[in-house]
Amino acid sequence: MPEFSVRTARLTDHAACLRLARSLAELHERHGSGNAAAAEPMARQLLRAAVLHRSCTVLVAEVDGRVVGCASARLVLSPLRRILVQVSGGARAAHVDLLVVEDGYRGRGIGAALLDVVCRWARDRGAHSVDLQVHEFNRSAAALYEREGWLDTRRTMTRTLGRG
Repeated sequence: MPEFSVRTARLTDHAACLRLARSLAELHERHGSGNAAAAEPMARQLLRAAVLHRSCTVLVAEVDGRVVGCASARLVLSPLRRILVQVSGGARAAHVDLLVVEDGYRGRGIGAALLDVVCRWARDRGAHSVDLQVHEFNRSAAALYEREGWLDTRRTMTRTLGRG
């Protein structure tokens, strides 16, 4: 099994991060909770924020030079108020906006490694906790988070509204 490495994303990683974000958006869309068309603007915005603000990060995982995983996180005032902190001194928490590993590379510890680096990044900037959201249908992701010691602390419920 090839080794992987985790590093900070560069602008040249945009296409790979977009590919991964799109695959996650398509998974969410198949389960009625996402919009695949929103993946490109989201990936672009995350990379731009990470370059411009010390309060955001985007990480990639590589295997043999190929980007196979991506994570993004930002410092926030608190887990309940996900307001971006422009200066890292005011952060109390961090929020993971994106974590995705390419299908053929799951189960190799890449997601856990990305989360570990996100947590170190957040701790180094004064955050006391890191939170993320996972949809009920994404049982493999929830299992990863639980194995890594994440706790289910709140629940978000959604009602889809019909037109007219």
